[in-house]
Amino acid sequence: MKRILFINHGSTFGGSGVACLKIVDSIDKKNYDVIVYCAADYPDIADALEERRIHVIRAFHSPVSFMHYSGNDRSMLSPSFFHNCIKILCDSTAISKVIKNIKPDIVAVNSMTLCWIGPIAK
Repeated sequence: MKRILFINHGSTFGGSGVACLKIVDSIDKKNYDVIVYCAADYPDIADALEERRIHVIRAFHSPVSFMHYSGNDRSMLSPSFFHNCIKILCDSTAISKVIKNIKPDIVAVNSMTLCWIGPIAK
């Protein structure tokens, strides 16, 4: 059975949280072992996944979204852009550890805001 590590940045019932649930529901559990690394600053989505008997790794303040892809109109030279980059660099260590520990066949992310995970997962 192939293992999918799905990385979700939303912890509440909003766009990304609902998308996460719909995507996970659509995966054939007979062929794939699904593990979701899920932001759990609020427990809504993590709880809903566990109610579906999905293995959830609850993360706090992680994964960090790359704000430039979320409609953020700040310049790449602004302090908030650099702050976001520093948060991503710090979070990359945690994401790397999870990927190494889980050893998934597939790593999927729930949003373009998590594009920075691609080079780590590769």
